[in-house]
Amino acid sequence: MSSNIKLIPPDGEHDRSVLGAGSAKFAWKSQYLNGAVINSFDWQRRDQKPEGMTMYQWNIEYDDKMRTEYEFTKYLRTIFGDLIPWVKYIPAHRFYDRKFRYEKELCNRVNIYTSESRVKFFHEMFAIQDMVLSKGWVFLDMKPDNVGLRSGTLCLIDTDPCHFYRVPPGMIEHFRVASYMIILLISLKIQIPADVLMEKMKEKGITSERMENTYQYFKKLRTVDMKNIEYYGNQFFRNEPFKIKGLMNPLLFIHHYGSVSALKNILATQTASISLNSPVHSVNLNASDHSSGKVSQNSSAYLMNSLLSHLEAVPSPVYYPRTPRKRLTKRRTTRILARNNVRNPIVNSIRERVLERKRQNTTKRKPPPRQKTAKGIKI
Repeated sequence: MSSNIKLIPPDGEHDRSVLGAGSAKFAWKSQYLNGAVINSFDWQRRDQKPEGMTMYQWNIEYDDKMRTEYEFTKYLRTIFGDLIPWVKYIPAHRFYDRKFRYEKELCNRVNIYTSESRVKFFHEMFAIQDMVLSKGWVFLDMKPDNVGLRSGTLCLIDTDPCHFYRVPPGMIEHFRVASYMIILLISLKIQIPADVLMEKMKEKGITSERMENTYQYFKKLRTVDMKNIEYYGNQFFRNEPFKIKGLMNPLLFIHHYGSVSALKNILATQTASISLNSPVHSVNLNASDHSSGKVSQNSSAYLMNSLLSHLEAVPSPVYYPRTPRKRLTKRRTTRILARNNVRNPIVNSIRERVLERKRQNTTKRKPPPRQKTAKGIKI
C-alpha cells in the first residue's frame, strides 16, 4: 500500500523534512521511506542551466546526471563496501512531476562540536583519504558536510563523480599532496590547533616546496589532461550503464577553501616559534671585548640575522589576476533584469519604469491630420 502513495517533495530548504541542501541538490526525509531522498529544487536547476538551452532540455540532462550519480554510487559500493551508503531507485510514478530521484541510506552528522572530536575527525579524514588513494581513487571534497556517521563508522555521503574519480598511477602522488592540502585548508576552517596541523604535515612529509610544486603542477594541467583522466576512468566502466565527464581540477578546491600561502604560514610560524623558544647559548668574551664594544656588535648582529631568517621564511601574499567581465550588451542586460526580477528591488524599479514608458508610448494617440484650408478659411 505504501509503495503506491504519492510522495510530495518540500517546497523550500526551510521545510522540516529537509536534511541538508547544497548548490546542486538537497536531501529530505519522507515518512514512507527508510532512507533520505536525493532531489533538487527548481531554483537549483535554474541557477545551473547553461545558456542557449531550454528548461525542458536541461531537465532531461539534469535527470541523466542524477541517474549517473545513482549508478556510480552503486558501483562505488562494490569497491569500497560500507564506506559508501546504499542507494535505491524510487519509481518516477510516485511523484507528480516524474523527475528522477533516488533513495540513499540515512546517516547522522559528524560530531565536531568539541576540540577533542574535531581533532579525532581530522585524523579520520586523513585515514579515509589514504585508504581511497591506496585503491587508485581520490576524494577531493573531504569535509564534515560530506562525511556521515552510520553505526559508529564513517561513510562518504557525497559521491559526485566530478570530485570522486580514479587517477592514473603516474599522477597519484600529485593528487595525494593536493588532497592533503585540501584537508588541511578545511581543518583551518573548523579550528584545528596549529600544532596538530604541523605534526600531521611532518608525518605526511608536506613541506613548502612540495606544496608549491604541486600547486604549479595542477596550475599547468590543461583541459585535455583532465579529459585523459576521464578516458582512463571510463575504461573501467565499460560494462557499466554510465560514463563520467566533467572532472574537477583539485586547484578549484584549493582556491575555494583557502590558498597555499595559508599553509605555508603555518610552517613558517611554527618554525619561528620553535627557534625563539630555544635556549640562547652564552658566548665567552674577554674583558678587552667589553672595552672595545664587541659585545654589543656581536649580540645585535646575531639578533638581526635570526629575525631576518624568520622574516624570509614567511611567504609574500599571492595575488591572482581578476577575470575580465563580460560586455554588458542589450541582450545580456535584459537577461539580468529577468533573472533578478524578484531578488533585486533596485532592478525591479528600473524595469517597472522602462515597462511603463513603453506602455505610454504604445497607448499614446496620434494627433489628428491637419485640415486643408482655402483662402485662409478652414473647411
